[in-house]
Amino acid sequence: MSLPPQCGDVPIANWDWDGEVFTVAEVGPSETVDEPETYVYENPCPEPEGGWVVPDPEHNTQEDVPRAGEYARVQPDYAISWVDHLDVELQELSPVVFIDVFTDDAGRHEAEISKVWNGPLCVVERDVRMLERLAHP
Repeated sequence: MSLPPQCGDVPIANWDWDGEVFTVAEVGPSETVDEPETYVYENPCPEPEGGWVVPDPEHNTQEDVPRAGEYARVQPDYAISWVDHLDVELQELSPVVFIDVFTDDAGRHEAEISKVWNGPLCVVERDVRMLERLAHP
């Protein structure tokens, strides 16, 4: 941590110090790297008539989801879970819909999750082959 930096004795493979000045050998536009597409996780459940019921806006946020997530992640037919913010402007402070995807028995899982999560809930069942196609296009 010195100013100016005191560097030395670090081997650099295939490097030839040509004097004591760096010389630009080639100039041109930088190579662009195609960024992978970002997948936006959308809520697969239609909004109920009258909207999502949020019984406890103070405790139906993403901070309160972990207990429900713990149940889901240990199930052998668990696929993925995420939250959908109900108020885009509040984001992390917003009440959320907790979304869980399983490959089997969504009704049973919804009943079990409802024991630890009293907020808006969307539990769906998806064929594992479809999920594999999404993960490995």
